[in-house]
Amino acid sequence: MKRIKSLRIELVIFIFAALIISVILALLINSIVKNDFGIGRKDDKQTYEYVYKNKINILVNSLHRIKNYNEEKAEDTIKRFWEDSYTIYLVDRKGRVITGTNSSTLKIDPQYIKNGYKSVSRLSDKNGILQNDRRYYANVEGCYYIQNGQYLFFNYAGGVEDDNKAFLYLLILFPLIYVLLISGRLRYLISINKSVRIIAEGDLTYKVPIKYKNELTRLAQDVNYMVSELQTEEDKRKEFLTNISHDLRTPLTTIIGYINMIQERKYETEAELYEYISIMNRKGSYLKTMLDDFFDYSKLSSKDIEFNVEVIYIQELVRQIIEEEASFFKKGDLELIAALDDNPINISGDGELLYRAINNLLSNALKYSKKRTTVEVNVNQRIIHKKSYGVIAVSSVPLQKVSEAEAAKFFKRLYKQDKSRKQNGKKVGSGLGLSITQEILKLHNGKAEVKIQGQRIIFELILPKDTANNISIQ
Repeated sequence: MKRIKSLRIELVIFIFAALIISVILALLINSIVKNDFGIGRKDDKQTYEYVYKNKINILVNSLHRIKNYNEEKAEDTIKRFWEDSYTIYLVDRKGRVITGTNSSTLKIDPQYIKNGYKSVSRLSDKNGILQNDRRYYANVEGCYYIQNGQYLFFNYAGGVEDDNKAFLYLLILFPLIYVLLISGRLRYLISINKSVRIIAEGDLTYKVPIKYKNELTRLAQDVNYMVSELQTEEDKRKEFLTNISHDLRTPLTTIIGYINMIQERKYETEAELYEYISIMNRKGSYLKTMLDDFFDYSKLSSKDIEFNVEVIYIQELVRQIIEEEASFFKKGDLELIAALDDNPINISGDGELLYRAINNLLSNALKYSKKRTTVEVNVNQRIIHKKSYGVIAVSSVPLQKVSEAEAAKFFKRLYKQDKSRKQNGKKVGSGLGLSITQEILKLHNGKAEVKIQGQRIIFELILPKDTANNISIQ
């Protein structure tokens, strides 16, 4: 069997793959548009704002807020904000340095000492080029009036970050690349959806193409399996209608034929007339039995049936059925034997339905068992998956050998081992008896099974003992 990969794992892999590809492309595009088109490069004004807002604006505001301003407080404030890339001075109007971060500088050119002075120049690294496509060197100067005739003059010589559009490109590229990577899976999912619609419209020959090795593959396989089962059910439906037509037409033809003979007085004696009526009665009874079976199966399979829950002592129910049927088995040259568990087995269910289910098994055994053999009915308890069940088993020797494959089909609707639809020269029933039995067991949350053991075939009805509050029909 092919190993099925998890679609979730595939999608996670696609996420990481899309992220890696998007990052690479975003950086590449960012570099191209910046170097070739200048998009993202800071101009002088933006460069100054970058340096000013990064540190100086906070320092200037802090110096403005000093109460009882003096040089010592100003010097302490400057030291707190000082960084290596910045050279900061507190100067007077003539440019004399009162205090600063570089003690070797005693005076600043007075022409630069004015409130709002700004100067920006770009620097090259040792190779004469920008450091990289995201950062460049700049020399920035500025001057701001503080208090008491003193000014703050600063110089910044260091790197400046360009506006980076890479993240924006990443946000755009990632969903596009991810959708592209999973597009094959999306198309396949759409293909499955279209296939289901085609099948739903009645084309049961259509198959979903199998691709990949993930949950979508399993979904496609399940859809194809469903179609196969639907086709099987469709074939059964056609066979069902054919069988109904055959089974109803034959006795109806006979009845109509005898009615015509009676109407045309094509009989010589009253005894012959009664014989015609007797045949018509038998055929009518046969038709009624068949129609009852069809009707009951339809109600059971749709759960449209009255369900009367009561506590049932299984051994007593089986004993009652055996007493009623024993004479029929004796006439059929069969010996009916019962082996009932001594420990009481009680279940909750519908007594009439269970009576019919058991009676169907005995009826089958009566019709299809070899003469001068025994039909055994056993009732016992069985533990299945730690739950206690009551088991009713009917064992017999069939007229002809039955394979395991054939036995597995016995509970299928209308399945008859003899395709001529006769046994021992006699017309058999509707073919719904075992199907009805199975539906009854389903209503009781039980199951019906069949197995071959040597020359014998064994039908088992398995019923949970604790179904009082767990019945399918409300």
